[in-house]
Amino acid sequence: MLMSLLHSVGEDTHFAFRMMKRSLGLTAMAVLSLALGIGATIAIFSVIYALTLRSLPVQRPDQLVEVVRADGINLHSYAEWKLFRDKQDVFLDVLAYNSFFDTTFRIGPANQQQEVSGLYVSGDYFGTLGISAVFGRVLQPPDDQPGAPPVCVISYRLWRRLFGQSRNILGQTILVNRNEFQIVGVAPRSFFGVDIGNVPEIFMQLEAERTYRDYQLFFNGRQTPSLDDPEGTILSLVGRLKPGASVMQANAGLQVLAREIFRALPPRHRQSDGSVVSRSLAARPLTSGAWLQAMDMMLLLIAMAAVALVIACANLGNLLLARATKRQGEIATRLALGASRWRLVRQLLTESVALSVIGAVLGLLIARWGTQALVWALERASIWVDSCHRGDSDFTEFSDE
Repeated sequence: MLMSLLHSVGEDTHFAFRMMKRSLGLTAMAVLSLALGIGATIAIFSVIYALTLRSLPVQRPDQLVEVVRADGINLHSYAEWKLFRDKQDVFLDVLAYNSFFDTTFRIGPANQQQEVSGLYVSGDYFGTLGISAVFGRVLQPPDDQPGAPPVCVISYRLWRRLFGQSRNILGQTILVNRNEFQIVGVAPRSFFGVDIGNVPEIFMQLEAERTYRDYQLFFNGRQTPSLDDPEGTILSLVGRLKPGASVMQANAGLQVLAREIFRALPPRHRQSDGSVVSRSLAARPLTSGAWLQAMDMMLLLIAMAAVALVIACANLGNLLLARATKRQGEIATRLALGASRWRLVRQLLTESVALSVIGAVLGLLIARWGTQALVWALERASIWVDSCHRGDSDFTEFSDE
């Protein structure tokens, strides 16, 4: 029975390939339509997954929350950060980092400098996220004290690109703009920070921002606000919930803490009538903020995927309908010669499966190329995608090789 079934399937498959070979042009168009639809959909979804659906590569990302103002924006002044850090008992750990995506630094020898994206971070940044260095160490609270020597942690990608993965870089100095920073460690390959659209390649302590303020620039040449700027709300705050604590409990604690913080702030943080500018702080899961940051881009990508799939299905449907119309005479003849309806249905299904398999295989190849092309396009639009490939889980690697 089994051998008979296998023999019958083999005959159907052989006949299916013969029929596809007979109408090679139609077969090629059908396979290409299917491959483009599958490839485009996989490529777009892979980018969406890398940007928003994938968990942050940190310890217990579900415990991380961002601290937002009354208007829902996670931007705070340095004065707010210092009061928040010193007075808070809501979170297990807290961190701060400058949140201007376009902050770039020129690194390397004076005659060979290149621009890289970078962050000023608090000394608790890596500790709060639970990130350890590939080798060397990460930044620590003592590094973020006034008078501490300038040190930095570089990304795995920068280590590979600029230093050829040399393990002799620890203790070396790197020229950042016009200032020397000592390299103390390399971040893990999978770590790309906590912000969508920003893949920092160098991490420096917040205190260094004051000393080396003069040379930090936007891409368009405008200087970013200083930490000491009264209007310089340039820091994003992230906290790690205490074990067993919920976001609702954290919000209750933040309401009390916010009153204490804003009461202690200088007059520049108050309205003309004496009331404080912001009356509340709130915790929001970090992943929720990620969706909000990239909402417009995500909707555009989802729409692109849907359109690509609909077009592919419509094209394939029209091609198969044309093919079926062309074969009406053949099918009528086979029925007249005694072929059962089930035999004909099985044959047509076999042909459809063969087309689908060929189209899917070609679609995977197109998806691989299409993902790289899409990432390249997003990078040119100042949207960085850096999601590292792991053979057991991810389909595609998004990184600069």
